[in-house]
Amino acid sequence: WTLGALCNDILLVLNQRHNIIERIQSFINIYVNIINTFILISSGYFINAIIHNSSLLMLYLAIPIFIVILHMLSIPFVHYHLKNTKIGYYYLSLPIYILATPVLSFIQHIYTLINLDNFNWNKKTIQIDNTVEETMV
Repeated sequence: WTLGALCNDILLVLNQRHNIIERIQSFINIYVNIINTFILISSGYFINAIIHNSSLLMLYLAIPIFIVILHMLSIPFVHYHLKNTKIGYYYLSLPIYILATPVLSFIQHIYTLINLDNFNWNKKTIQIDNTVEETMV
């Protein structure tokens, strides 16, 4: 699925017949897919530098990270209509979301690159009594 969407975005950017808004949006999708790996690796190096080589400059550079974290922690208080169980589920799932999303996205990109030449469009070959059929899975 990722490969098809990325290829379609590349074709939209290169096709002169589409309007400029669609082409800009497709270019942004391509850019986000490419920059995601860089953000994952650089965030890891930055957190490592904060832990091992902490200085006042590093803490100043980390202020945007703390703002985002405080915003994520305050969401249930801003949306006060949530029930207590939903707030608990939110706080239980927040670390999983923060830790798993970049890793799974990186794995998805690697999987896409490995299977770049596999265009079977979700068809599966089934052999029944020496006859071959292609069916949609």
